[in-house]
Amino acid sequence: MRRWLTGVAFVLIVGTGGVLLGTSTVWSKSAGFTGNEYLGLPGLARDGYVLGFLNGVAVGAVVASDPTSVDNIMKCLRSGLTAGQLEAVLDKNLADHPETRNRGLSTLTMGALTDICRNVPGVNMTP
Repeated sequence: MRRWLTGVAFVLIVGTGGVLLGTSTVWSKSAGFTGNEYLGLPGLARDGYVLGFLNGVAVGAVVASDPTSVDNIMKCLRSGLTAGQLEAVLDKNLADHPETRNRGLSTLTMGALTDICRNVPGVNMTP
């Protein structure tokens, strides 16, 4: 039992250190980073980015000047879209299109969100 607890403690300490090390390199850079840098983040950091992006889109949609855009984004977000779905589409887009990985991550993530929203009934996401 003691050996098992020691193993669990070791994994937790090493895992936490890895997450902190992985995310600290992101926070030391400028606000924008690329798809390649995103793929280099630990899974937990990617989860955090996607959740933050969704929050930013929701807030940005509220203050946007185009009422049609606001309606469509909010309908899409309220349709049951999960952060995991957005992360999966973003990961797939980056895997399928490596030539786009040097583009800004917010642009790439908005593209993934647009791909998802195009399949939501009543949402018109035109490019």
